[in-house]
Order: sequence, then C-alpha cells, then structure tokens
Amino acid sequence: MNKPGVFPTVHYTGESVNLLFVGFTPSAKEWVALNAYNAVNGTPITSLQYVFSPTSMPLLQTNGYGVAQTTLTLPNLTSKVYSGGQWWPVTYRLGVYEANPSVIAQTFYNAIPTNDETVNFSTAPRITVSPTSGPVGTSVTVTGTGFASQEQVTIYVQEVVVVPPSQVKTSSTGFFSATFNIPAYAAGPVSIVAIGSSGTKAYTQFTINITTPPQHPVVQVSGAPQLQPGQTQVITVTTYLNGAPTDMSSVSGTVLLPTGVTQSLSFLHVGTGEYQSVYLVPNITGTYVVTVSATASNGLSNTGVFSFSVVRSPPTPPTPPTINTSAIISIISSQIAPLQTAISSLQSALSNLASQTSSAIQALLGSMSSLSSVVSQIQGSIGTLEAYSLGALIIAFIALIVIIYGVFVRRRM
Repeated sequence: MNKPGVFPTVHYTGESVNLLFVGFTPSAKEWVALNAYNAVNGTPITSLQYVFSPTSMPLLQTNGYGVAQTTLTLPNLTSKVYSGGQWWPVTYRLGVYEANPSVIAQTFYNAIPTNDETVNFSTAPRITVSPTSGPVGTSVTVTGTGFASQEQVTIYVQEVVVVPPSQVKTSSTGFFSATFNIPAYAAGPVSIVAIGSSGTKAYTQFTINITTPPQHPVVQVSGAPQLQPGQTQVITVTTYLNGAPTDMSSVSGTVLLPTGVTQSLSFLHVGTGEYQSVYLVPNITGTYVVTVSATASNGLSNTGVFSFSVVRSPPTPPTPPTINTSAIISIISSQIAPLQTAISSLQSALSNLASQTSSAIQALLGSMSSLSSVVSQIQGSIGTLEAYSLGALIIAFIALIVIIYGVFVRRRM
C-alpha cells in the first residue's frame, strides 16, 4: 500500500482517495477499513471504525504479484469526540486486513491485520447551502460535515442568529442539517456561519438576488370594428407578462349589449398568450362593449376592453337601365345617308335661289337708275312741291316692288 506522503493532511467527507496496494500476498482477498484514533494520545476510537464494504465481503483481491488498486469515497468524518469532560481531536488512517486462509467463513472480523496503514489525516468542518442564491425570504438548507460528534451548532447569517444551538445537534460522525429563511439584507453575497459548541467553525456564502415586484398582466382585445345583425364576431385576446406573450391561469369575459343586457363569453386557448371567442351578433343595432379579465400565475389580474358597432345594411339602389349602345349607333348610321342627300338638295336649292335673287336685284337697280333719270327730267319742268309728291309716290312704288319680291322668294323656298 502507498506509504507516507500519499494523503494530504486534511480530507473532507465525500472526497475520493486512490489506494495502490503493493507487496501483498498474491491473489489474496483484502478488506480496507477507516480507523480512528485520539490525535493526542493515539488511543483507537473503535466506535468510529468504518469498513468500506460489507464485513462479509472483501473489498478487492490482489493479483498474482500481490498488487491491487482501488478508489474509495470517504464517509462522514467527525473532527472531535467528547471524552473525560473535554473535546479531543480525531485522526484517521486507512488500514488493510487480509482474509484468513485457515477460516472457511471469511469475514472482516476474522481477517488478519497487515499492519499496513496510511499516514494520519484529519478532517475539518465544512458546510454547504442549497440553493446558493435567491431573494430575501428564500428557504435554504445548510448541511454540515466534519463537526465534532454530538455537539450543538449555532447558525448565523452575517451577525443574525437564524438557528439557535438548541435546534441543531450533530450526529456521532459530526453531520447535521438545518433549514431556515434568509433574512432581509441588501442584494449581494452574505455569509452563513456555523459554529459548534466544541469550537468548530465553517462558513459559506449565499447570494441575495435583486427582486422585481410581480407584474400585472397586460390584456389586449381585438375584433371587427363594425358588423351587421346576424354576423359573427371573432374576439381575440392576447395576454402579456413582463412584455412577452404568456399563458394565463384564467381568462373570462362579458359583452354588454346596447340594451344594457350582459352576456358571458368563454374563450378557447389557441396559442401562447392567445385566446379566442366566437360571438353571434343579435338583431340589435348600437355599440357593444367587450370586457375581458385575465389572471396570471402570480395571482395578479388585469382587464382589457374592446367595443364594436352593429348597423343595418343600407337599401340596395335600383339597377340602372341597360343602354343598347350598338343599336343606337346602328340607327344613327342608317340615317346618315338620307341626311347627306337632303343637305345636298338644300345646298343646290340655295345656290339657285341666290342666282335668281342676284338677277332680280340687278334688274331692280337698273330700273331705279332709269327712274332717277326720269325724275330729274320732271324736276326740271315742275315745281318743288310737285317734285316731292312725285318722289314719295316713287318710293311707295319701290317698296311695293320689294314686298312683292319678298313674297315671291318665300314661296320659292
């Protein structure tokens, strides 16, 4: 077995140690025991002896060269024992016991001590806390090992006693466990200290987290803004907690009709933080108000409101008459040719009339010229008054001719 220098001075409960056996009886069965001694006077403490396998079963067997190797996990180790009115430190050694070949029923108790032991090592108090972080008020469990046997332990958080010595007493192997709540301190690490009545002491840390007060959920309600009687309204509810869509513990709602009547709504979960309800709109116009309440897992609630209107559809306007554009165009096209013929005839008649009118005017002008000459001759032979009378008579005659010509022209047209 490995000789002095293999083991550290101090070992803790739960640690693993490697053992190498050299120079032992070939193919021999071996037991390994943890032996305890008074560290001051070397007296064995048989009550603390621990065998690393059932006493009826050897731990291992050497090979043909007397060599073997194994790994062991140290059990609960007490650091002190009380005897004779005082506390005594304890030291440990791992010893090897070889099976007695002359005994049929071989056990640890009839095995032969090889007197090969490891060097002395001791143990020290150690505590752990679980969980290691949380807000003020977190329930934690502190576990201690390596304390003195059967001693009372006081537990502190910083300078505050959280577990009095009357509530904690270690086992014979120096083990204890205690549960308490973390007292109010500022966020950050705090020390947890366990002090035994024998003077043993160990500490660890717990981190107090910054706590955020629980948040109320946010409830958003949506749907169609306007419907008609008899249509279906799909009401969608989305719930959020700390800014993220979150499922609620419960979601319920009501719809307030324009008449003042309230109807209940039930919702179906359709996705993370999303719920829907289908509502058949009655034959009542006006404004409908939907109110939805949601409760989060933290017990806090909130509501969301949505309103929509219901109106009747306006009357359908009459259908305008259908105009057969093609037929109208066909009729107009059929009348174009006769109209063109009539226009051509009119143009010809007007041309003839203009020619005749021009000839008549020329003849009239010639007659008036001759008449003017006659009048000048008469003026020379008669007096002024008679000349005026004759002039009037001539003008009347000319007017008569013009009227007769006008009648003639109108008849020709």
